Amino acid sequence: MASLASGSPLQRLRASVADGRAQNSRFKQKQLLSLHIELQAQADAICTAISEDTQNSAAEVETEFYLTMTAVRHFYESIDFAQDLKEEYLVTKGVDNTSRRIGAGLVVIRPTTYTRLFSIIVPIAAAMAGGNCILLEVYSSSPKLWKSPYQM
Repeated sequence: MASLASGSPLQRLRASVADGRAQNSRFKQKQLLSLHIELQAQADAICTAISEDTQNSAAEVETEFYLTMTAVRHFYESIDFAQDLKEEYLVTKGVDNTSRRIGAGLVVIRPTTYTRLFSIIVPIAAAMAGGNCILLEVYSSSPKLWKSPYQM
């Protein structure tokens, strides 16, 4: 029997949703931290691509990038590992967690063409923080923006 790891990307995505691996607080923190680090490492390339694709001023491009990074940091900081762990172990004390909230499982993101970076990364960060797996629909309306920075 072939493993799911060797299946199509959609099969692997479904398997990730089914086993709930994106709902673990440490996993969410690690993914958001990786996203932030990679965006920071590719900042110049991303800003250059946005500038070339949109013809926006440097100030507009830098503002979009800054707001995107701030949002990713916000979602990272919103994860409270200690509280999540406490809530996870309520069952061992015979207590129901009636306030438990879980993500939808699979989130499909269809970004806008205006503020392209922000409309892609912020919903991805929000979905990650919510413990969801993500399917991003990509359109080629920003050719330079999709060349290298998003091949993470």
